[in-house]
Amino acid sequence: METVDHSQPPLSPILLDELVIEILSWLPVKSLLQFRHFVDDEVIGFQVRFWNPALRLRSKKSPSLHLNWSDYEYGPARYGFGYDNSSDTYKVAVISLGSENTVVEVLSMGDNRWRKILSFPAFPFLCQLYGKFLSGTLNWLALNKSGYRYDWGTVTVNQLVIFSLDLEKETYKQMSLPTGLDEVPSVEPKLGYLWDCLCLFLYYRGSHFVIWQMKEFGVENSWTQLISISYQHLQIVNDEYHALLPLFTTENGDALVLVNNADFEAIIYYWKDKRVERIEIPNLQLWIDAKEHIPSMVLPC
Repeated sequence: METVDHSQPPLSPILLDELVIEILSWLPVKSLLQFRHFVDDEVIGFQVRFWNPALRLRSKKSPSLHLNWSDYEYGPARYGFGYDNSSDTYKVAVISLGSENTVVEVLSMGDNRWRKILSFPAFPFLCQLYGKFLSGTLNWLALNKSGYRYDWGTVTVNQLVIFSLDLEKETYKQMSLPTGLDEVPSVEPKLGYLWDCLCLFLYYRGSHFVIWQMKEFGVENSWTQLISISYQHLQIVNDEYHALLPLFTTENGDALVLVNNADFEAIIYYWKDKRVERIEIPNLQLWIDAKEHIPSMVLPC
């Protein structure tokens, strides 16, 4: 579970050189990944360590991936961690954005170099940095338009797409969002998963919250609206900076557990009778994400 503790003072900017981002990703055979991010005047470097907490072992630092600092004008890099079943290999993907081209580089566990696998004309990625892993692919929300800049207020429904990176073939494709989506949400949507299916979370300011589920991954006509619930029913005021975050469904599937970071509380929503329960989150913790972890005997290398 990833949390942010608001009881502690914010980090000083001088700590940027030591910034460590931990990516906790759901995988069919689970291990965890640690990114190390360092900067100087001209380049940003990334190093990776594969970590298996069940064995308390981690790999040595990977070779550094260097990105030009100037490229960050076009937005931060996107990251993803997943499993390539065809080669029985864990892979890290980094997508760097540029003014004209977008580049995808991959590091396989045990390799001693990053490989550039894709370069294509630039188009915008939405704000969610970490790709969602499912069925051998990493997935991000993006816009089907040229260039790297966008104004959310002018985005149209038919521009919204899913960028899906196939870790086995090392290719990508764009997938459409639900055909029943007829209105651009007030706040940028997010991807997630429930019941082992890719889900789309939509936030409509002052109104309601919607979850769409892709029942069969990669089949665009399998999108199904899972839930549409008003903020009034949940008795919350939606805040675009602390949007509702669906975490998981209960083991018997009768309820959905969400986090309302605006009020530091968990919300349990029961499907059948539409009943709502609340649980206070202690210590002013902001929940960023929740990931399933199953211990394994995979040796990080």
